[in-house]
Amino acid sequence: MTYMKKIVFCFAIAFAAGCSSPPQRPPPEQLEAREDALIAVEKSRFKQAVADIVAGKLQADNRSVRVITLKELKDAWPERHKAVVIINEIWAWRLSGAARRFLAKISPDQRGKVVLVSTAGDEGWRTGEQGVHAITAASRKGGEQKLADSILEQLTAIFSGG
Repeated sequence: MTYMKKIVFCFAIAFAAGCSSPPQRPPPEQLEAREDALIAVEKSRFKQAVADIVAGKLQADNRSVRVITLKELKDAWPERHKAVVIINEIWAWRLSGAARRFLAKISPDQRGKVVLVSTAGDEGWRTGEQGVHAITAASRKGGEQKLADSILEQLTAIFSGG
C-alpha cells in the first residue's frame, strides 16, 4: 500500500469511527415526559394501521400520543414518555437497525416502558432483548385489531405501573 493510500485509509477509519459515536444524552431538563406514549412504526400498511388503531384508542382515553417513523427513533428518549411502542419487521432473524440502536442507548430502568412489536413470518420467533414487553405477530390482513389489542393490553399494564 502506498503512503498516500495509507493516509486516505487512516482518515476513512477515523471518519467512520467518528460517525458511529453513541448519541449524546440530552440534559435532564430536556428529558421531561412529553407524551403518554410514543409509537415508532416501520413503513407498511399493516404496521401503520396497527399504529393508527392504538393511537386512536389512546387518544379516546385522553392519553397524549405521538406517532413517528422508525428512523426518527434516533432522536427519541424513553424518559420523555410513559411508554414507547416500537413496531418493526424482523429481517434475517434480527430487529431493524433503528430498533437495535434505540434499545442499545437506553438504560435498563427504562426498558420496562418499551413495547417491542416484531412482525415475522414465524410468530414463534422471540427477541433476545431483555426487560421489554415483546410481542411477535405476522402481518396478516385482518389481524390489525388483534395485534393492536395486544399492544393496548401491554400499555395498560405499563400505565398502571405493572
